[in-house]
Amino acid sequence: MTLAKPPGAVRLLLLGMAAGCAAAQAQDAATGGGGLRLSTYFSAEEIVSQVHGRPDGDNGVGTTTRLSPGLSLVSNGARLRGTLNYRADLVSHHGATQTEGALNSGIMNSLDAAFVAEAVPNWAYVDARASVTQQSISAYGQPAGNLALANANSTEVRTATLSPYIRGSLAGVADYEVRLTGSTTSTRDDATPNSHSEAALVNLGSTRRGARFGWGLMAMSQRVGFSGPGGTTTTDRAVATLFYNPDPDVQLSVNAGSESNDVGGVQRQSYRNYGASVRWTPSPRTLLLVQEDERYFGHSHLVQFQHRGARTMFSFSDTRDVTSGVGANGVGQPLTLYAVFFQLLAAQYPDPTMRDLQVRLLIASLGARPDDMVAGGSLAAGITTQRRQDLSAAYEGQRTLLSLQAFRSNAQLIGQAALQQPAQAEPVVQSGYSATLSYRLTPVSTLALLGSRVMTQGNAVQAGVDQKMASLSLTTRLGPRTTGMLRGGYTVFNSPTLPSRETSVAGSISLRF
Repeated sequence: MTLAKPPGAVRLLLLGMAAGCAAAQAQDAATGGGGLRLSTYFSAEEIVSQVHGRPDGDNGVGTTTRLSPGLSLVSNGARLRGTLNYRADLVSHHGATQTEGALNSGIMNSLDAAFVAEAVPNWAYVDARASVTQQSISAYGQPAGNLALANANSTEVRTATLSPYIRGSLAGVADYEVRLTGSTTSTRDDATPNSHSEAALVNLGSTRRGARFGWGLMAMSQRVGFSGPGGTTTTDRAVATLFYNPDPDVQLSVNAGSESNDVGGVQRQSYRNYGASVRWTPSPRTLLLVQEDERYFGHSHLVQFQHRGARTMFSFSDTRDVTSGVGANGVGQPLTLYAVFFQLLAAQYPDPTMRDLQVRLLIASLGARPDDMVAGGSLAAGITTQRRQDLSAAYEGQRTLLSLQAFRSNAQLIGQAALQQPAQAEPVVQSGYSATLSYRLTPVSTLALLGSRVMTQGNAVQAGVDQKMASLSLTTRLGPRTTGMLRGGYTVFNSPTLPSRETSVAGSISLRF
């Protein structure tokens, strides 16, 4: 099946609203309201690895050379705010670090961009996001992210989302928001499904803030397409919600509505929706949210607890929902080290652009990379249901940083892809944990210990795999714009087909201009 292109009207609108981002930046420049800040950097890394334990006999010593030019763009204007970070890793593997079927030399791109533009003051806005990451093709292969070894189970995933919207008030009686969203995901691997999504959303709700009672209406239409057996599906949904606020810190709600879709096959079916939620915010830094819903795929829920202190962060979430695999914030997307520290530093740096800079400096001091995976994920071939729990805790002292994460995920393919490929409809159960402990030895030197484990349970058609990693690094600032790093690492990959043990030593130097 050929992937359908977005409707022409949607493409034209998205292109027009993208021009609105440029217009917002031009307006900022003309009025002196902030502007763009550009910085560039370059790093070079050499990794020496010894591989053993492979049953195919491809063991021994190998080297990996990585040259990484990159740039960072920050906009703090009144009309355009956001960040863009791009890095190109020119990687070359030699000797035992090569892997049959993997890309042993080439360019690995990394992009993380998010901008919000105020196209028309106090009325029209544009959210634009883009990412390029290295992700696992299958949950039953070696997880992506280890640059020391070429990995045939890793592919480049490119995601772009553009969401223009308008919001305002209807004569002081109700607030409204009308939003269009277009997303596309493509991969470097031709055998991996690409996907796209277009959605239209209308929200209407009561205006009075802090009132005891409130109401909301939501209508949504979405089309999701996959290149492959996942096909194209369309979902229409409408929900009405009533709110009750017995206390300024507590909000109760109930909702009811209906949705229709063709996820289960060619024929569209209609389903009733209903649910309830409790939201408790005893302070600006603490949130507890419990939500239960009945949807077309069965039971859906969200349990979320967050608490931030001046130097601590604790977060827990338990969700069951459906994901299309489209978009950078989908339920099935992996959790990165950047996302963990971005949440940790929220209290110290409320401004997102300033926080982005501090997070990247912190990760660099650990000898790590922003896109290092904390919680696993793999590419979806179609509509998927997922139950996932995530736990994060962190403490940042004067010299010490401790961060702990754990996750568990149970995902199952449904819909057209599951009907056409029953073997792939088996549940995929993953779990894992990671930890980071760093200590600032001097104002310019940091010692960091990182460890992680990712496990995928076997099922009726696939055997399970288990990867454990640990590394110890020393990072020091050699000059005002120069940083050096030494790192030692050990990786164990347990697999019934291609197990391996790898010991590595790496050294790098980074320059920021």
